[in-house]
Amino acid sequence: MASDPNQYAGAWIDFNRNSIFESTEFVGGNSIDAGSNGTITITFAPPVTAIEGVTALRIRGGHNIEVTSSEGCGLAFSNFGETEDYLVNILPQPPCIDPPVAGTINGILSVCNGEITTLTLSGNSSNTTIQWQESSDGINYFDIPGEISASLTTESLLPIPITRQL
Repeated sequence: MASDPNQYAGAWIDFNRNSIFESTEFVGGNSIDAGSNGTITITFAPPVTAIEGVTALRIRGGHNIEVTSSEGCGLAFSNFGETEDYLVNILPQPPCIDPPVAGTINGILSVCNGEITTLTLSGNSSNTTIQWQESSDGINYFDIPGEISASLTTESLLPIPITRQL
């Protein structure tokens, strides 16, 4: 970035390799002034639709106002700054080596109102995070606060909650 006290930048990657930096290919910028001689970091993940191989990266920087996603091509909204183009290589995504296994919920699933039951998760991948959820309609699920272990002890409520593990 330059010595001007107002410094903003933005970056685009031509993920579909059509030689146009579209607003949907904006990978980020700084919304807070980086200041004189400042630096910014842009962290992003390529979309799964990105075409593999060498493609263009455009960085526009030194602007005195925030860079918007629509400024990848054409005039910038700022009267200052510069544009630099680079080549980047989009690599194939690594294969999923160990897909997680959800497991099976065991226990007495039908209880009368007020009875206590324990549900236990087994057969799930050991590297997964557990969060028990419940729903009264089977559509909208909500986390049960603090229930993150392989077993859940609960009593039946009316209406009968539907419980699942993520």
